[in-house]
Amino acid sequence: MISAVHSQSTLDNRKMKPKKPVTIILAVFFALMPMSGLGSGSDIVISKNNTRDFLVRIRPAQPHAPTMILQFFPPRGVTVVEAQPAQSKYDNKNHLYKWLLKGMKSGQTTTVRFITNKDLPLKNIKIQGFYRNPATKKMVELSGRTE
Repeated sequence: MISAVHSQSTLDNRKMKPKKPVTIILAVFFALMPMSGLGSGSDIVISKNNTRDFLVRIRPAQPHAPTMILQFFPPRGVTVVEAQPAQSKYDNKNHLYKWLLKGMKSGQTTTVRFITNKDLPLKNIKIQGFYRNPATKKMVELSGRTE
């Protein structure tokens, strides 16, 4: 009688199917998906070449319009003395530098380099990017992260 119960229990365990590998892979993929850009997969990374020389790398993902606005909010007293490409606009009232980046392609990295008049720690850098999602026609905001 005991062996019959044992074999029934073993039979029940065999009926349970293991999770499919595809399900596990998809669960891990979505758990690790970047949250910047409202799940768009777009990325803005800020790094430093030296004390006053900064690189901003923008990598748009699908869907993406070919034009993006990039904004740099330096602390008071810090100015941009050189930039490649040159900034499109400086807003003196809000102390804000803007670049209008055209011709961007999804998956390709665009780089903006700028030099400030003073040393600035990466933690004090605030960069934002905006683009219009072609599918929804809504503006998508991206925040820069330091490297």
